[in-house]
Amino acid sequence: MESIYHNINETEQELHLTFSSDEIKPILDRAYREIAPKIHINGFRPGKAPLHLIKKMYGESIENEEFAKLADQHIPEVLKNDKIHLVSTPHLHDLNKKDGGLEIVVHYHHIPSFDLFEYKGLTVDEPQHVVTNDEIDNIVDDFVYFESKTEADDMVIDKNYIVHLKKINSVETTEADTEEKAENQEFPVNLRQKGFAKDFTDKFIEKKVGDKIDFSAAESVSTDESLFEITKIEKLIPNELTEEFIKKMTQDKFSTEDELRTNIELDLQHNWDERSKSVFEDNLINAIISQYEIKIPDFYIKEQAQRMLEADKKQYQNNPYFNPTIESYLKVAENVIKWSLIRDKIADKEDIKVEEEDIIDYVDKYLQPNDQMRQTYVDVIKGNEQLINNILARKVMDFLIDFTTTNTVEFTEEQKTAQLYDSFDEDFDDELDEDDDLFTDDEEFIGDEELEDEFFDDDEFEDGYDEEDFVDDEEDDDTEEDEDFDDDELSKK
Repeated sequence: MESIYHNINETEQELHLTFSSDEIKPILDRAYREIAPKIHINGFRPGKAPLHLIKKMYGESIENEEFAKLADQHIPEVLKNDKIHLVSTPHLHDLNKKDGGLEIVVHYHHIPSFDLFEYKGLTVDEPQHVVTNDEIDNIVDDFVYFESKTEADDMVIDKNYIVHLKKINSVETTEADTEEKAENQEFPVNLRQKGFAKDFTDKFIEKKVGDKIDFSAAESVSTDESLFEITKIEKLIPNELTEEFIKKMTQDKFSTEDELRTNIELDLQHNWDERSKSVFEDNLINAIISQYEIKIPDFYIKEQAQRMLEADKKQYQNNPYFNPTIESYLKVAENVIKWSLIRDKIADKEDIKVEEEDIIDYVDKYLQPNDQMRQTYVDVIKGNEQLINNILARKVMDFLIDFTTTNTVEFTEEQKTAQLYDSFDEDFDDELDEDDDLFTDDEEFIGDEELEDEFFDDDEFEDGYDEEDFVDDEEDDDTEEDEDFDDDELSKK
């Protein structure tokens, strides 16, 4: 058997797999010997039909069945041994029988191989930040408004208000449906809600009941879809930081303001440290992948981007401000794919593997089971390829960090204003920033394993024989059998 690759373009390739007559003949001879006793042809005793007649009537079908077995057996093996990174199911392009031998040609999309560049000894920026009193004050300010009471007011003075809005409808309504429409169209807006941009909350300042607010993109152009009327204004009354209130809100963990502030400081610092680690790792990944020009098929990037978009849509399905397009995910998807490819190569070169102790550490850290359940969780994770890949990704990152020099810097203003909690990331309002948290959640993408269920997407080999096909009845004749295979593509070759 000989294998030859032909490049169609940077990401499309053909594999020509050639078998000599010496390799093909014994395979076909065996197939005929095994099938001959099962064939019934009129005029001959069962299993006694001459070989030349069997070949004439059923040869194409028998041979195609054997060729299909050859393809299924050898092509995946060759592609795997040659480390071809498939991104599409191989398609049977051609089959040539010549001088008793056979050539099978399959076509597929792939990601070209590449050599590793330097990934040790890099110097990478790591931003650091120390929590300030102003940050603690802001959290305490939010804290005192939890479950706060309200009182009616005439005018909005600051953000400490709940404003009830009614969508203005230019279409006249009847008395029968006025009440239902009013209920559907009126809604409260808590101006303290996280995620509101300053220019949004500023629209409410010094507004009174009955005033109208225009939320159109262009202030000079108002439409019924963007115009709202204030129907009610409620001022939020902050709670006093009494021992009773603090104990209630912290479930008896703290009782004094000093204890509360100390805990807030620790939590904030932890969040900053986690963000620092995340940005540092992103910077390291970007420093590595920036060395590479890996050509990835466009359709493959789009598929990955679509999966990421759908996952985020599900996560943010209740957030009205989340409405990105797939275009905003393309660069992120491309980088995720590149990093996964590079990371796997590094793991292979450095012989980094997931051991059972790594799985146990993962279980203890994230699942915290008792001693009786620990092994059960470990066994389940062993069978979860995605979790194993995530553990491997963490091991590779830890390995790289050990060989990386840290350059301490300040957080940029953009990084400082980014939200530290699991609320909506406003970077999605326009488009994703290529440098913001591209790799915080290790994204997985389609791999060779998804192509194994049905190796060929072509059905040309599917017209193989069944044993019942070889049991003739009196109405069958040679002409009918020949016509059956005239429609088979492989029989025409």
